[in-house]
Amino acid sequence: MIKKLTTRIDAVCPIHGLQATGENPRLWRIDFKDEATEEERNMAVDLLSGIDLEEVQAEIDADDVENERLEKIVRIQTKVIDALLEYCSALDDAGKPMTPKLAKVLEIWRASTP
Repeated sequence: MIKKLTTRIDAVCPIHGLQATGENPRLWRIDFKDEATEEERNMAVDLLSGIDLEEVQAEIDADDVENERLEKIVRIQTKVIDALLEYCSALDDAGKPMTPKLAKVLEIWRASTP
């Protein structure tokens, strides 16, 4: 949560970080960078004072759910590609050529894989 709040505050004011001292954000310390102007500092303090921690936690939870969903998609894609590679290997072992569509799928996959 601190990371998300630090990112929000850093968007309005240059800071080194945020120090959580208890559960009340109004009591937390903002470590401002030297170049932060008085106006930026005031905006950061106002932003932190108005933070709804339950709302921030709900955003984090939603992000976690989305990340889990994306990880599942990647796992499924990996299984599909592994199966395709195994199939291609079996075709090669049998001396049979790949279909053009399958070759294109593998070409796209290889181009998109780091």
